[in-house]
Amino acid sequence: MSSKKPIIILIFLVLFLVILFGFLLPCYSKLRSNQKKIRDLNSEVEKLSILVEQTDKLKDEKMLKKIDELFSALPKEKDIPVLLSQFNSLASSNGLILGSVGFYEISPKNKRKKEKEKLSDSKFLNIIAVNLEVSGSYGSFKNFLRSLEKNVRAMNIKSINFHSDKDMGDIFDFKLVIDAYYKP
Repeated sequence: MSSKKPIIILIFLVLFLVILFGFLLPCYSKLRSNQKKIRDLNSEVEKLSILVEQTDKLKDEKMLKKIDELFSALPKEKDIPVLLSQFNSLASSNGLILGSVGFYEISPKNKRKKEKEKLSDSKFLNIIAVNLEVSGSYGSFKNFLRSLEKNVRAMNIKSINFHSDKDMGDIFDFKLVIDAYYKP
């Protein structure tokens, strides 16, 4: 039995080494490789979360910018001096001469009557009506209308009338009625 003991020990040792090198070492190396992949993926997840955070921040900044633009389109008050300055600037930059300008506020009673006639006017906005007279060529007037359309302040042109004297040639006198809106 004493001669069998070293053989059994040797067989167990060989089996142990076979199991160690054949099964455990590949599993261990696979485990190490998977741990490295997990670290790399966690690193990527962190990078992506930072990108998402930065993207959200940019979206918020863009949204705040749009909100600011909307608030500038609807000022808190009538702001007649700024409105007059805008009309003057738009007229002169488009080659028109600004004539008379008249402002009047549409009373709540008149506003309600108008709203019954036309549903597009909002109940939640105050309106200041502007009677505006400009003089110049038809092409300049078209450019003026485009500029009004692109203007930041929210307004609607309600009517346009024009006439020309035979003496003036291509120069027209234009009369506009414009509703400019502001917050109540």
